[in-house]
Amino acid sequence: MLLQSYEFRDGAKACFLRAQILDADDFRWPYYLGIVQAEAGDPEAAVDAFRRALTLNEYPAASIRLGEALLSLDRLNESSRSFEAALHLSPRAPAAYYGLGQVLSRQNAAREAIRILRKACELAPQSGAPHYALAMAYRDAGDQESSQRHLALSENYERPLPPIDDPVFREVESLRADQYRHHSEGRRLESEGRLDEAIEFYEKAIDLDAEFVQPHVNLVAAFGRLARFEQAEIHYRRALELNSEIEELHNNWGTIQTLRKRPREAAESFRRALEINPFSADAHLSLGSTLDTLGRAAEAVQHFQQALEYHPNDRLANFQMGRHLAAAGKIDEAIAHLERTLVGEDERTPGFLYTLADAHVRAGRKDVAIEYAAQALVMAEAMGQAQMAAAIREDLKTLRATP
Repeated sequence: MLLQSYEFRDGAKACFLRAQILDADDFRWPYYLGIVQAEAGDPEAAVDAFRRALTLNEYPAASIRLGEALLSLDRLNESSRSFEAALHLSPRAPAAYYGLGQVLSRQNAAREAIRILRKACELAPQSGAPHYALAMAYRDAGDQESSQRHLALSENYERPLPPIDDPVFREVESLRADQYRHHSEGRRLESEGRLDEAIEFYEKAIDLDAEFVQPHVNLVAAFGRLARFEQAEIHYRRALELNSEIEELHNNWGTIQTLRKRPREAAESFRRALEINPFSADAHLSLGSTLDTLGRAAEAVQHFQQALEYHPNDRLANFQMGRHLAAAGKIDEAIAHLERTLVGEDERTPGFLYTLADAHVRAGRKDVAIEYAAQALVMAEAMGQAQMAAAIREDLKTLRATP
Protein backbone atom coordinates (compact mmCIF):
# COMPACT_ATOMS: atom_id res chain seq x y z
CA MET A 1 0.00 0.00 0.00
CA LEU A 2 2.88 2.36 0.77
CA LEU A 3 4.50 1.54 -2.58
CA GLN A 4 1.20 2.18 -4.37
CA SER A 5 0.69 5.51 -2.60
CA TYR A 6 4.02 6.71 -4.01
CA GLU A 7 3.29 5.19 -7.46
CA PHE A 8 5.93 2.43 -7.33
CA ARG A 9 3.55 0.22 -9.23
CA ASP A 10 5.72 -2.80 -9.99
CA GLY A 11 6.61 -3.29 -6.35
CA ALA A 12 3.02 -2.73 -5.24
CA LYS A 13 1.75 -5.24 -7.83
CA ALA A 14 4.14 -7.93 -6.55
CA CYS A 15 3.03 -7.31 -2.96
CA PHE A 16 -0.69 -7.46 -3.75
CA LEU A 17 -0.28 -10.67 -5.77
CA ARG A 18 1.43 -12.23 -2.74
CA ALA A 19 -1.18 -10.79 -0.34
CA GLN A 20 -3.97 -12.49 -2.32
CA ILE A 21 -2.33 -15.86 -1.76
CA LEU A 22 -1.81 -15.28 1.94
CA ASP A 23 -5.23 -13.72 2.61
CA ALA A 24 -7.66 -14.86 -0.09
CA ASP A 25 -10.81 -13.61 1.65
CA ASP A 26 -9.85 -9.92 1.87
CA PHE A 27 -11.25 -8.07 -1.16
CA ARG A 28 -8.81 -5.20 -0.72
CA TRP A 29 -5.89 -7.10 -2.27
CA PRO A 30 -7.48 -7.81 -5.67
CA TYR A 31 -9.09 -4.37 -5.54
CA TYR A 32 -5.82 -2.53 -4.96
CA LEU A 33 -4.15 -4.78 -7.52
CA GLY A 34 -6.80 -3.81 -10.10
CA ILE A 35 -6.13 -0.12 -9.49
CA VAL A 36 -2.38 -0.63 -9.92
CA GLN A 37 -2.91 -2.59 -13.13
CA ALA A 38 -5.32 -0.01 -14.56
CA GLU A 39 -2.89 2.81 -13.79
CA ALA A 40 -0.05 0.80 -15.37
CA GLY A 41 -2.00 0.49 -18.64
CA ASP A 42 -3.10 -3.16 -18.30
CA PRO A 43 -6.93 -2.95 -18.30
CA GLU A 44 -7.41 -6.66 -19.16
CA ALA A 45 -5.64 -7.70 -15.96
CA ALA A 46 -7.47 -4.94 -14.04
CA VAL A 47 -10.84 -6.32 -15.19
CA ASP A 48 -9.98 -9.75 -13.77
CA ALA A 49 -8.78 -8.25 -10.50
CA PHE A 50 -11.85 -6.05 -10.02
CA ARG A 51 -14.15 -8.96 -10.75
CA ARG A 52 -12.38 -11.05 -8.11
CA ALA A 53 -12.77 -8.19 -5.64
CA LEU A 54 -16.49 -7.89 -6.40
CA THR A 55 -17.08 -11.59 -5.71
CA LEU A 56 -15.85 -10.86 -2.18
CA ASN A 57 -17.54 -7.48 -1.64
CA GLU A 58 -20.16 -5.63 -3.72
CA TYR A 59 -18.27 -2.37 -3.32
CA PRO A 60 -19.60 0.52 -5.48
CA ALA A 61 -16.19 2.00 -6.23
CA ALA A 62 -15.00 -1.40 -7.52
CA SER A 63 -17.97 -1.53 -9.91
CA ILE A 64 -17.12 1.97 -11.16
CA ARG A 65 -13.46 1.10 -11.70
CA LEU A 66 -14.44 -2.15 -13.43
CA GLY A 67 -16.75 -0.16 -15.71
CA GLU A 68 -13.89 2.23 -16.54
CA ALA A 69 -11.52 -0.63 -17.38
CA LEU A 70 -14.13 -2.28 -19.61
CA LEU A 71 -14.85 1.04 -21.28
CA SER A 72 -11.16 1.47 -22.11
CA LEU A 73 -11.33 -1.95 -23.82
CA ASP A 74 -14.46 -0.87 -25.75
CA ARG A 75 -16.50 -3.65 -24.13
CA LEU A 76 -19.49 -1.35 -23.96
CA ASN A 77 -22.32 -3.65 -22.88
CA GLU A 78 -20.27 -5.06 -20.00
CA SER A 79 -19.14 -1.57 -19.04
CA SER A 80 -22.73 -0.32 -19.01
CA ARG A 81 -23.82 -3.17 -16.72
CA SER A 82 -20.97 -2.38 -14.32
CA PHE A 83 -21.83 1.32 -14.08
CA GLU A 84 -25.53 0.44 -13.61
CA ALA A 85 -24.56 -1.96 -10.80
CA ALA A 86 -22.62 0.86 -9.15
CA LEU A 87 -25.65 3.16 -9.37
CA HIS A 88 -27.85 0.47 -7.87
CA LEU A 89 -25.49 0.40 -4.88
CA SER A 90 -24.78 4.14 -4.80
CA PRO A 91 -27.49 6.15 -6.66
CA ARG A 92 -25.65 9.50 -6.39
CA ALA A 93 -22.24 8.42 -7.69
CA PRO A 94 -21.19 11.05 -10.29
CA ALA A 95 -18.36 8.89 -11.69
CA ALA A 96 -20.87 6.13 -12.51
CA TYR A 97 -23.17 8.57 -14.34
CA TYR A 98 -20.16 9.94 -16.21
CA GLY A 99 -19.03 6.46 -17.26
CA LEU A 100 -22.53 5.41 -18.29
CA GLY A 101 -22.92 8.61 -20.31
CA GLN A 102 -19.69 7.85 -22.16
CA VAL A 103 -20.94 4.37 -22.98
CA LEU A 104 -24.21 5.75 -24.35
CA SER A 105 -22.35 8.31 -26.46
CA ARG A 106 -20.22 5.57 -28.00
CA GLN A 107 -23.39 3.61 -28.70
CA ASN A 108 -24.73 6.64 -30.62
CA ALA A 109 -27.51 7.19 -28.09
CA ALA A 110 -26.85 10.92 -27.81
CA ARG A 111 -30.22 11.94 -26.29
CA GLU A 112 -30.01 9.36 -23.53
CA ALA A 113 -26.33 10.23 -22.99
CA ILE A 114 -27.30 13.89 -22.53
CA ARG A 115 -29.78 13.00 -19.77
CA ILE A 116 -27.22 10.88 -17.93
CA LEU A 117 -24.30 13.29 -18.37
CA ARG A 118 -26.38 16.21 -17.12
CA LYS A 119 -26.84 14.23 -13.92
CA ALA A 120 -23.06 13.73 -13.71
CA CYS A 121 -22.56 17.49 -14.12
CA GLU A 122 -25.16 18.18 -11.43
CA LEU A 123 -23.49 15.81 -8.94
CA ALA A 124 -19.91 16.92 -9.75
CA PRO A 125 -20.33 20.58 -10.73
CA GLN A 126 -16.60 21.39 -10.43
CA SER A 127 -15.43 18.57 -12.73
CA GLY A 128 -14.62 19.43 -16.33
CA ALA A 129 -14.74 15.98 -17.96
CA PRO A 130 -18.53 15.49 -17.67
CA HIS A 131 -19.06 18.90 -19.29
CA TYR A 132 -16.75 17.92 -22.16
CA ALA A 133 -18.57 14.61 -22.66
CA LEU A 134 -21.89 16.46 -22.52
CA ALA A 135 -20.62 18.95 -25.12
CA MET A 136 -19.82 16.07 -27.48
CA ALA A 137 -23.22 14.49 -26.87
CA TYR A 138 -24.99 17.78 -27.65
CA ARG A 139 -22.87 18.10 -30.79
CA ASP A 140 -23.93 14.62 -31.90
CA ALA A 141 -27.55 15.54 -31.20
CA GLY A 142 -27.23 18.65 -33.41
CA ASP A 143 -27.45 21.22 -30.58
CA GLN A 144 -24.39 23.35 -31.34
CA GLU A 145 -25.26 26.14 -28.92
CA SER A 146 -25.43 23.81 -25.90
CA SER A 147 -22.33 22.00 -27.14
CA GLN A 148 -20.29 25.20 -27.22
CA ARG A 149 -21.54 26.24 -23.78
CA HIS A 150 -20.47 22.99 -22.13
CA LEU A 151 -17.21 22.90 -24.04
CA ALA A 152 -16.40 26.30 -22.54
CA LEU A 153 -17.42 25.07 -19.09
CA SER A 154 -15.15 22.03 -19.41
CA GLU A 155 -12.13 24.31 -19.71
CA ASN A 156 -12.85 26.27 -16.55
CA TYR A 157 -12.81 23.67 -13.80
CA GLU A 158 -9.71 22.63 -11.90
CA ARG A 159 -10.88 19.04 -11.22
CA PRO A 160 -11.00 17.07 -14.46
CA LEU A 161 -12.79 13.84 -13.43
CA PRO A 162 -15.76 13.38 -11.11
CA PRO A 163 -14.70 11.97 -7.73
CA ILE A 164 -15.17 8.36 -6.67
CA ASP A 165 -16.32 7.95 -3.08
CA ASP A 166 -13.75 5.35 -2.05
CA PRO A 167 -12.90 5.12 1.67
CA VAL A 168 -11.06 1.83 1.04
CA PHE A 169 -8.60 3.42 -1.38
CA ARG A 170 -8.21 6.36 0.99
CA GLU A 171 -6.33 3.90 3.23
CA VAL A 172 -3.66 3.85 0.52
CA GLU A 173 -3.76 7.60 -0.13
CA SER A 174 -3.39 8.35 3.58
CA LEU A 175 0.08 6.78 3.56
CA ARG A 176 1.42 9.50 1.29
CA ALA A 177 2.33 12.58 3.28
CA ASP A 178 3.00 15.26 0.65
CA GLN A 179 1.24 18.62 0.21
CA TYR A 180 -1.19 17.29 -2.40
CA ARG A 181 -2.34 14.52 -0.10
CA HIS A 182 -2.90 16.96 2.77
CA HIS A 183 -4.85 19.28 0.47
CA SER A 184 -7.00 16.42 -0.83
CA GLU A 185 -7.79 15.25 2.70
CA GLY A 186 -8.66 18.82 3.68
CA ARG A 187 -11.16 19.07 0.85
CA ARG A 188 -12.77 15.80 1.85
CA LEU A 189 -13.10 16.88 5.48
CA GLU A 190 -14.46 20.29 4.46
CA SER A 191 -17.12 18.63 2.28
CA GLU A 192 -18.19 16.65 5.36
CA GLY A 193 -18.47 19.85 7.43
CA ARG A 194 -15.42 19.01 9.60
CA LEU A 195 -13.93 22.45 9.19
CA ASP A 196 -11.41 22.54 12.04
CA GLU A 197 -9.86 19.27 10.87
CA ALA A 198 -9.88 20.48 7.25
CA ILE A 199 -8.04 23.65 8.26
CA GLU A 200 -5.29 21.59 9.90
CA PHE A 201 -4.70 19.66 6.67
CA TYR A 202 -4.70 22.80 4.52
CA GLU A 203 -2.16 24.39 6.83
CA LYS A 204 0.03 21.27 6.67
CA ALA A 205 -0.06 21.48 2.87
CA ILE A 206 1.10 25.10 3.02
CA ASP A 207 3.86 24.19 5.49
CA LEU A 208 5.18 21.71 2.92
CA ASP A 209 4.86 24.08 -0.06
CA ALA A 210 4.52 27.80 0.61
CA GLU A 211 3.78 28.48 -3.09
CA PHE A 212 0.82 26.05 -3.25
CA VAL A 213 -2.10 28.43 -3.82
CA GLN A 214 -5.14 26.12 -3.60
CA PRO A 215 -5.01 25.49 0.18
CA HIS A 216 -5.07 29.27 0.68
CA VAL A 217 -8.20 29.44 -1.51
CA ASN A 218 -9.85 26.71 0.55
CA LEU A 219 -8.84 28.34 3.83
CA VAL A 220 -10.66 31.51 2.77
CA ALA A 221 -13.87 29.49 2.54
CA ALA A 222 -13.28 27.40 5.67
CA PHE A 223 -12.41 30.37 7.92
CA GLY A 224 -15.32 32.30 6.41
CA ARG A 225 -17.79 29.56 7.33
CA LEU A 226 -16.47 29.73 10.89
CA ALA A 227 -16.82 33.57 10.89
CA ARG A 228 -13.06 33.90 11.45
CA PHE A 229 -12.87 36.70 8.92
CA GLU A 230 -9.46 38.14 9.79
CA GLN A 231 -7.79 34.79 9.21
CA ALA A 232 -9.76 34.36 5.98
CA GLU A 233 -8.47 37.72 4.76
CA ILE A 234 -4.85 36.76 5.44
CA HIS A 235 -5.21 33.76 3.12
CA TYR A 236 -7.18 35.76 0.56
CA ARG A 237 -4.36 38.31 0.30
CA ARG A 238 -1.73 35.58 0.04
CA ALA A 239 -3.69 33.73 -2.66
CA LEU A 240 -4.00 36.97 -4.63
CA GLU A 241 -0.22 37.33 -4.55
CA LEU A 242 0.25 33.79 -5.85
CA ASN A 243 -2.50 33.80 -8.52
CA SER A 244 -5.28 36.36 -8.81
CA GLU A 245 -7.00 34.52 -11.70
CA ILE A 246 -8.82 31.88 -9.65
CA GLU A 247 -12.61 31.99 -9.89
CA GLU A 248 -13.13 30.04 -6.67
CA LEU A 249 -11.02 32.54 -4.71
CA HIS A 250 -13.22 35.49 -5.69
CA ASN A 251 -16.41 33.49 -5.12
CA ASN A 252 -15.19 32.57 -1.63
CA TRP A 253 -14.28 36.18 -0.84
CA GLY A 254 -17.64 37.40 -2.16
CA THR A 255 -19.42 34.95 0.13
CA ILE A 256 -17.47 36.32 3.09
CA GLN A 257 -18.46 39.88 2.18
CA THR A 258 -22.08 38.70 2.07
CA LEU A 259 -21.72 37.20 5.55
CA ARG A 260 -20.26 40.51 6.75
CA LYS A 261 -23.27 42.44 5.34
CA ARG A 262 -21.18 44.16 2.67
CA PRO A 263 -23.24 43.58 -0.49
CA ARG A 264 -21.42 46.10 -2.70
CA GLU A 265 -18.03 44.51 -1.97
CA ALA A 266 -19.60 41.07 -2.46
CA ALA A 267 -20.97 42.07 -5.87
CA GLU A 268 -17.52 43.31 -6.89
CA SER A 269 -15.98 39.94 -6.00
CA PHE A 270 -18.63 37.94 -7.84
CA ARG A 271 -18.19 40.14 -10.93
CA ARG A 272 -14.46 39.44 -10.79
CA ALA A 273 -15.21 35.70 -10.67
CA LEU A 274 -17.38 36.07 -13.77
CA GLU A 275 -14.61 37.93 -15.60
CA ILE A 276 -12.47 34.83 -15.08
CA ASN A 277 -15.25 32.35 -15.90
CA PRO A 278 -18.38 33.83 -17.54
CA PHE A 279 -20.02 30.38 -17.46
CA SER A 280 -19.94 29.95 -13.67
CA ALA A 281 -23.45 29.11 -12.45
CA ASP A 282 -22.34 29.65 -8.83
CA ALA A 283 -21.03 33.16 -9.52
CA HIS A 284 -24.14 34.16 -11.49
CA LEU A 285 -26.39 32.89 -8.68
CA SER A 286 -24.36 34.64 -5.99
CA LEU A 287 -24.22 37.91 -7.92
CA GLY A 288 -27.94 37.72 -8.62
CA SER A 289 -28.72 37.19 -4.94
CA THR A 290 -26.47 40.12 -4.00
CA LEU A 291 -28.06 42.44 -6.57
CA ASP A 292 -31.47 41.39 -5.27
CA THR A 293 -30.37 42.51 -1.80
CA LEU A 294 -29.35 45.86 -3.28
CA GLY A 295 -32.83 46.29 -4.82
CA ARG A 296 -31.69 45.71 -8.40
CA ALA A 297 -34.25 43.01 -9.18
CA ALA A 298 -34.14 43.19 -12.99
CA GLU A 299 -30.37 42.66 -13.06
CA ALA A 300 -30.68 39.92 -10.45
CA VAL A 301 -33.18 37.99 -12.59
CA GLN A 302 -30.80 38.13 -15.56
CA HIS A 303 -28.11 36.45 -13.48
CA PHE A 304 -30.54 33.83 -12.14
CA GLN A 305 -31.45 33.03 -15.75
CA GLN A 306 -27.75 32.69 -16.62
CA ALA A 307 -27.20 30.39 -13.63
CA LEU A 308 -30.05 28.16 -14.79
CA GLU A 309 -28.75 28.12 -18.34
CA TYR A 310 -25.49 26.60 -17.09
CA HIS A 311 -26.97 24.52 -14.26
CA PRO A 312 -30.71 23.93 -14.93
CA ASN A 313 -31.32 21.91 -11.76
CA ASP A 314 -29.72 24.29 -9.28
CA ARG A 315 -32.24 24.44 -6.44
CA LEU A 316 -31.42 27.96 -5.21
CA ALA A 317 -31.45 29.43 -8.72
CA ASN A 318 -34.85 27.83 -9.36
CA PHE A 319 -36.10 29.13 -6.02
CA GLN A 320 -34.99 32.67 -6.81
CA MET A 321 -36.53 32.56 -10.29
CA GLY A 322 -39.74 31.11 -8.91
CA ARG A 323 -39.96 33.81 -6.26
CA HIS A 324 -39.49 36.62 -8.78
CA LEU A 325 -41.90 35.12 -11.31
CA ALA A 326 -44.56 34.74 -8.63
CA ALA A 327 -44.11 38.40 -7.63
CA ALA A 328 -44.52 39.34 -11.31
CA GLY A 329 -47.80 37.41 -11.52
CA LYS A 330 -46.37 34.62 -13.75
CA ILE A 331 -47.63 31.94 -11.42
CA ASP A 332 -47.48 28.82 -13.61
CA GLU A 333 -43.89 29.59 -14.62
CA ALA A 334 -43.05 30.25 -10.98
CA ILE A 335 -44.50 26.92 -9.88
CA ALA A 336 -42.51 25.05 -12.54
CA HIS A 337 -39.30 26.50 -11.11
CA LEU A 338 -40.30 26.00 -7.48
CA GLU A 339 -41.13 22.34 -8.06
CA ARG A 340 -37.51 21.79 -9.15
CA THR A 341 -36.36 22.85 -5.69
CA LEU A 342 -37.90 19.70 -4.21
CA VAL A 343 -35.33 17.37 -5.77
CA GLY A 344 -33.31 16.36 -2.73
CA GLU A 345 -34.04 17.24 0.87
CA ASP A 346 -32.13 19.43 3.33
CA GLU A 347 -32.68 22.25 5.81
CA ARG A 348 -33.85 24.56 2.99
CA THR A 349 -36.68 22.26 1.89
CA PRO A 350 -39.33 23.56 4.36
CA GLY A 351 -38.82 27.08 2.99
CA PHE A 352 -39.05 25.84 -0.59
CA LEU A 353 -42.29 23.99 0.20
CA TYR A 354 -43.71 27.05 1.98
CA THR A 355 -42.96 29.27 -1.02
CA LEU A 356 -44.53 26.72 -3.36
CA ALA A 357 -47.64 26.68 -1.18
CA ASP A 358 -47.85 30.48 -1.47
CA ALA A 359 -47.61 30.25 -5.27
CA HIS A 360 -50.55 27.85 -5.35
CA VAL A 361 -52.53 30.22 -3.12
CA ARG A 362 -51.93 32.95 -5.71
CA ALA A 363 -53.07 30.55 -8.42
CA GLY A 364 -56.32 29.90 -6.54
CA ARG A 365 -55.48 26.25 -5.79
CA LYS A 366 -56.22 26.27 -2.08
CA ASP A 367 -56.24 22.47 -1.55
CA VAL A 368 -52.84 22.04 -3.20
CA ALA A 369 -51.47 24.96 -1.17
CA ILE A 370 -52.67 23.37 2.08
CA GLU A 371 -51.01 20.09 1.12
CA TYR A 372 -47.63 21.74 0.49
CA ALA A 373 -47.88 23.94 3.58
CA ALA A 374 -48.68 20.90 5.74
CA GLN A 375 -45.58 19.12 4.37
CA ALA A 376 -43.51 22.23 5.08
CA LEU A 377 -44.80 22.36 8.67
CA VAL A 378 -43.96 18.71 9.38
CA MET A 379 -40.43 19.16 8.03
CA ALA A 380 -39.82 22.49 9.78
CA GLU A 381 -40.86 20.98 13.13
CA ALA A 382 -38.72 17.88 12.54
CA MET A 383 -35.70 20.08 11.75
CA GLY A 384 -36.18 22.34 14.75
CA GLN A 385 -37.03 25.43 12.67
CA ALA A 386 -39.38 26.84 15.28
CA GLN A 387 -39.85 30.32 13.81
CA MET A 388 -40.69 29.02 10.36
CA ALA A 389 -42.99 26.35 11.83
CA ALA A 390 -44.92 29.02 13.76
CA ALA A 391 -45.40 31.13 10.62
CA ILE A 392 -46.57 28.14 8.58
CA ARG A 393 -48.95 27.07 11.33
CA GLU A 394 -50.62 30.50 11.36
CA ASP A 395 -50.95 30.56 7.57
CA LEU A 396 -52.40 27.05 7.54
CA LYS A 397 -54.99 28.08 10.09
CA THR A 398 -55.99 31.05 7.91
CA LEU A 399 -56.04 28.95 4.72
CA ARG A 400 -58.23 26.24 6.24
CA ALA A 401 -60.66 28.86 7.59
CA THR A 402 -60.97 30.57 4.18
CA PRO A 403 -64.10 29.49 2.26
